[in-house]
Amino acid sequence: HGSELLVEWTMQHACGNPVKNTMCQAVIQYMCSSDVDTDSTLPGLRDGKDDNANRRRSAGGSENGNTNADNANEDDAADAVRPRHEPYADYDACRKRQRNKGLYTADQAMRNDRGATSTRQNRNGNRYGLECPEERDYYPYWHPSGWRDVVVFT
Repeated sequence: HGSELLVEWTMQHACGNPVKNTMCQAVIQYMCSSDVDTDSTLPGLRDGKDDNANRRRSAGGSENGNTNADNANEDDAADAVRPRHEPYADYDACRKRQRNKGLYTADQAMRNDRGATSTRQNRNGNRYGLECPEERDYYPYWHPSGWRDVVVFT
């Protein structure tokens, strides 16, 4: 019979009627640890159990509280007490990959030294856990990803 999951969400900006000049999508995705962890000796995707809020926010590591792209490290990402919603290898590839310079950036001064972690909505390449900002901000994403679509509402 399977499982049931109730899902609710709120759209941050206008979406459809009565505003006629907006276009929006809501995408629900999932990732399974078995899809992304090929090395069974590493802990997989997990909720954080760390009572220290600063360490929780810096799931991929930090240096003196600085969670920019350069301070992500595999040892901190592997620490089982910290949350991990995406594998370190995916984030590492994101920060090393050249950002897509064909994307709309408005008047933002982009950090071209931060790879795909620098986007119009994250121009300094700041890090929130191990998510790849370019992948988060643009759908569908054009690089391999462990995320699987459940539904795309348009």
